[in-house]
Amino acid sequence: MIRTVILSILCCLYLNSNIFAKTLAIIEKPGIQITEKDLEKYISYYGPEARMIINDPVKKRRFLVSVTKIFAIASKANKEHFNTQTTIKDEISFLKNKFIAKKYLEYLLQKRLQNINFTKDDLYTYYISHQEEFKVPAEVRFSALVIKFDPKNSKEALKYAKELRKALIKNDICCLKLDNDLYFIKDSGLKSINKIHLPTKITFKDLPLNTWSQPILAANHIYIIKKLYYKPEKIKPFDDVKEIIKKKLLDDTKKQIIKELVANILQEQKVKILYQTNKLTNK
Repeated sequence: MIRTVILSILCCLYLNSNIFAKTLAIIEKPGIQITEKDLEKYISYYGPEARMIINDPVKKRRFLVSVTKIFAIASKANKEHFNTQTTIKDEISFLKNKFIAKKYLEYLLQKRLQNINFTKDDLYTYYISHQEEFKVPAEVRFSALVIKFDPKNSKEALKYAKELRKALIKNDICCLKLDNDLYFIKDSGLKSINKIHLPTKITFKDLPLNTWSQPILAANHIYIIKKLYYKPEKIKPFDDVKEIIKKKLLDDTKKQIIKELVANILQEQKVKILYQTNKLTNK
């Protein structure tokens, strides 16, 4: 009989693993202990992404210090009955309801998501109809001579640019007197088309390779460009983006489900928003 009682007590103690958990912090006056298990529980409140804190000793200690401060300050505030002030009680009530509403929607959402499954055909259909999202911009290397001129003298500037192009073709760069109105880019390095700040009328795709272009007028500048290398834009392969598509579809589905859940609850609760602005809205 005694043996059975002892075994029962030990079993209860074992099930209540917090008794055996390592204590990480103590707040002596209110007698609060924060154990390893407590800390893991608090971290879990911040979602799956926060789990990495457990494996990082520095972040883990920083989080522990933050939690300990919260408990210590709140304990002192409660002892002084700060939490009984009307404004504080009202705010606590509001934040509590906000928290419950958020958690309840998350609960309902997870129930609905159990029946959601995206097939490979779903993912591929999205891929085909949203090709723009998966474009890899073209890349280019180029040399360029840029001439700044007064728009009133565009004819003279264009004539001057043609003479400079001849010098470029002869590779006679030394004769060019470079200044603020005339500068030379020997090699741009490999750049994405999206990161090149040149006028939109300059289309690298159409420029000849390793040949100086005819002068291109744009606003108050003339450009003479030699395309050294060009890699056309491409669409990322389906297999490389299918997980991205799956996440996108899931995120869109979540937003739609939440919208429906909120609308149904408001209708069920017979909610009426009486306040209106000048702009008619029911949002």
